[in-house]
Amino acid sequence: MITKQEFIQAVVNAVKMTSGIQAEAGVVNIRLNNGNSSFIQVQCGQNTYVNVYVDDYYQAFCNGDLLAFMAAAEAVAKAKEDGEMTRKWMDYEQARSRLMCRLVNTALNKNVLNAIPSIPFHDLSITFSLMADDTGNRIAGVNNSILDHWGVSIDDLYRDALVNMQAKLPPARIESIFETIVKKIADEEERNVIEELEQAVKDAGAQPLYILTNRTGVLGTAVILYPGVLESCAEKMGGDYYLIPSSIHEFLISPVGMSPEEMCKMIRGINRTELPPKEVLADHAYLYSTAEKRIVMV
Repeated sequence: MITKQEFIQAVVNAVKMTSGIQAEAGVVNIRLNNGNSSFIQVQCGQNTYVNVYVDDYYQAFCNGDLLAFMAAAEAVAKAKEDGEMTRKWMDYEQARSRLMCRLVNTALNKNVLNAIPSIPFHDLSITFSLMADDTGNRIAGVNNSILDHWGVSIDDLYRDALVNMQAKLPPARIESIFETIVKKIADEEERNVIEELEQAVKDAGAQPLYILTNRTGVLGTAVILYPGVLESCAEKMGGDYYLIPSSIHEFLISPVGMSPEEMCKMIRGINRTELPPKEVLADHAYLYSTAEKRIVMV
C-alpha cells in the first residue's frame, strides 16, 4: 500500500514535470473544521503559498480510484492560478465580490477560531472565505492578518459576504429528500421505486424530510443566515420545525414530531458512523419557533 507521503511526492513530481510549478513535497498539517488535514504547499510568490487539500484524493486512490492521482495533480496545478488571484484579493474592493461565509462547530474548531475572524452563532461560529469561482468548491480562508490588511470590521465582512452569497449561491428550492434522490437517478425503474417509497411514507403518516442548502450543495448550511429563509421554511412546514444538521453542507428540515431525545440520538449516530469528522456540524438539532421568529438549540 502506498503511503500518504509517497502519494504526495508522486503528485508533486508529476506536477513539476508537466507544468513546471514549484510545490513543496511534504505533508503540511493544518487544523481545519474539526481535525487535522494534509495539504501540498504550492509557492505562488516570494512569500505567498497556497495549500492544496489531498486527504480525499489519497483515500480515493487507496480505494481503487486510479484517476484520483491525476485529479490531485490537476488541483495542485490549479492552485497556482488561485494563488495569483489571491494576491489580487489583498485589495478589499476586489475581494468583496468573492466573499462567502460558512458555519462550523465552535467547540471542535476552538484552536482555529483564535486565528480567524468569526461571529458566534448559538454553539456554531460564522467564518469567512474567498471563492475562487462561483461554485463555492474552491475557497481560500480569511484570517486575522488579511482582515487587518483590509482595515474593515467583522460587521462589514459579514454584511458583504451575505450580499455576495445571496447573489451567487442562493438557496436551492426547498424540496423533499425523495425529490432530491429521484433527480440524481437516471434509471427509470429505480426512480419508480423511490417514488413508491415516498408515497408509502406519506400513507403511513410519517413526518416528511426536506433538504435545505444552497444552489451548489457546497457549504450550504450558511443559507439559514440569509434574510427570510427561515420564515420561508416555516411556511413550507406549516409552523415550527426542526433544522437537522446532516453535514456542513446541508440541513434537513422537518415539522415538529419526533422527540428531541430521539432526534439527537439519530444525529449522533449518523455523525459517528456515516460522516467524515471534517463534515460534522453539530450533534443535535435546532428548533425554529414561528412565535419567537428565532432558532433555539434542542
